[in-house]
Amino acid sequence: MFTETIAKQMIDVHKSTFENSFKTMVALQDQAEGMVNTWLEQAPWIPQEGKQVLGQWVTACKKGRDGYRKMVDESFEKAKDLFSSTAPQKNVAKPS
Repeated sequence: MFTETIAKQMIDVHKSTFENSFKTMVALQDQAEGMVNTWLEQAPWIPQEGKQVLGQWVTACKKGRDGYRKMVDESFEKAKDLFSSTAPQKNVAKPS
């Protein structure tokens, strides 16, 4: 029981650390995106196709970032379930 509590606390600390780091990374990426967009608006020498490619790249990065966040959140939930005493136990065949 005590081990379960420690494990859950460790998972909570790691999750909190991840969330704070992730929020910081998102803020930095959003700031960089804003700076690039401002620069692109003031750069008439860059063709429209180039601006579209950069827009697609930003969209792909955000999609990857969101997918990564979802996967990490699911993993934290699985880790919590692993250490939960109410987690369903699988039948394991005993060696004979």
